[in-house]
Amino acid sequence: QNVERGFIDLLIKSVSHPSIHVCGIALEALVYIITPRSDLATQLLPMLQGKAIIPPSLVGLTSQDECDVDYNEFERFREHLLNEILISCYTSNRVYYIESCTCAVEEFCS
Repeated sequence: QNVERGFIDLLIKSVSHPSIHVCGIALEALVYIITPRSDLATQLLPMLQGKAIIPPSLVGLTSQDECDVDYNEFERFREHLLNEILISCYTSNRVYYIESCTCAVEEFCS
């Protein structure tokens, strides 16, 4: 049990890493771990929402957070890995997913 929890904690920490390559490796594993009504989805969703935003450096803006990929790599990450894990989060807890995404859009637009 402790080893399993430690592995899940490591994957969650990897999702928050600024590199989409590191994050992507974790997402590939996590998509199979999220189950219906899993609290894992509620832990991941705020991090995943941030990963969906195009980094400023990819659209020609200066930023402290320099991205290590080009726009096409980021787009593939967002359209495939991120899409798949977001669907898993939605399936796991639909109500929380909608509420969280609503809050994220409101915060982003304010």
